[in-house]
Amino acid sequence: MAERLLVIVFWAWPVLLGLTLWLSKAQFAVHLTDRFGAWLADKRKNLKNATGRLARYWARPVVSLAHSPFVATAAIPNPFLRMGVRVATTPYVAAVVLVGTLLALELAFAAAFFIVVLMIWGFIGNLFSEERRSTPGLSVPLLSRVRGTRLVKTGFFGDSPTGSRVDETGRLMQEGIFIDTPQGVRIDEEGRIMKEGVFLDTPTGVKIDADGRYVEEGLFWDHPTGTRVDEDGRIVEEGFLGDKPTGLEFKKD
Repeated sequence: MAERLLVIVFWAWPVLLGLTLWLSKAQFAVHLTDRFGAWLADKRKNLKNATGRLARYWARPVVSLAHSPFVATAAIPNPFLRMGVRVATTPYVAAVVLVGTLLALELAFAAAFFIVVLMIWGFIGNLFSEERRSTPGLSVPLLSRVRGTRLVKTGFFGDSPTGSRVDETGRLMQEGIFIDTPQGVRIDEEGRIMKEGVFLDTPTGVKIDADGRYVEEGLFWDHPTGTRVDEDGRIVEEGFLGDKPTGLEFKKD
């Protein structure tokens, strides 16, 4: 019983305080609440044209919410009743402001922590990638595997041409009877698959890394697609137990 009474008092003390001040006809309380309401109104007016982020996204809504009980009770003619209602409601509004601010800070810290973790993860991934590229003999540059090759389909009785080849500059060409024509795609020195333009080439978002893997480029790290060009120029599908040939191969002319 005592615990229940304490809980009721904890949640209802603002109402009890407002009721007490109203019944006691406390003139000083009327004066203080009126001054506090005028101060909030002045702050709200000053923040109306504020351009700072803190003012727009925190101070302005907080002051507006804090001033709302004074706006809602302005029509009460009795000054003591008006003061009592304001005293009773203001602590609840302050509690809402405090809880909302703490939640916003918690979300902001969580988002900042997540971004920092992603940046660190990407930085570490780049370090390992750079270390792997700089290790002698670890991988053969992709362009040297496919430059000056024809893309053929391997079969039991021999290879059959697909009609495509990669020239010495990394451009993908369509083979013709008399002349080869560009297909508008090339592989640059870093393995990026570029779409050729009149004035500027644009990345397609797909890259073949130093190990020959087809990857989708991301903001912090690349995502493997499961396909790669092996050391012999074969296009294979990577698997847990081993690579599976797709039947396509880059062969030197």
